Amino acid sequence: MKKRTVMSLKKQQGAALFVSLMFLILMTIIGLNALNTSTSDERMALNSQHQQEVFHAAESAINVAKRNTTTLEEAITTGTSNTIAYTGQSDVTASAEAAYVGCGTPSAGFSLGEGGFVSHEFAITGSASLGASSAQSNHLQGVSLLAPMAGESC
Repeated sequence: MKKRTVMSLKKQQGAALFVSLMFLILMTIIGLNALNTSTSDERMALNSQHQQEVFHAAESAINVAKRNTTTLEEAITTGTSNTIAYTGQSDVTASAEAAYVGCGTPSAGFSLGEGGFVSHEFAITGSASLGASSAQSNHLQGVSLLAPMAGESC
């Protein structure tokens, strides 16, 4: 019996070492692949977060422009577009540009009766970008501002 055990050990000549090294190499490759995947997932999540941040900043800039009646009135009188800078959180730069499109009668369903009111139409473009990344967002929104008719119609 002892002869067989000694003979079988001599035949292996490091097979266990070779198998364990192959197993170690395989586990290293699997670990590196998992590390690569998690890094890519983290980058994608950060890019998505940046895109959402600039999207909301562009929308906020449009909302600021809609509420700034002075800027809208200047756009009516001068006929040119006015730019409003919006400062939000972090490194986001946002602005809105209000352009006067024209005026007309209020849309159907206006409940204050015929005549006496005019609808001023604006095109407001909101833009935002994030300095730390290439994320940017541009939005265009149409806005109607109802006002009493002053003298002659449009």
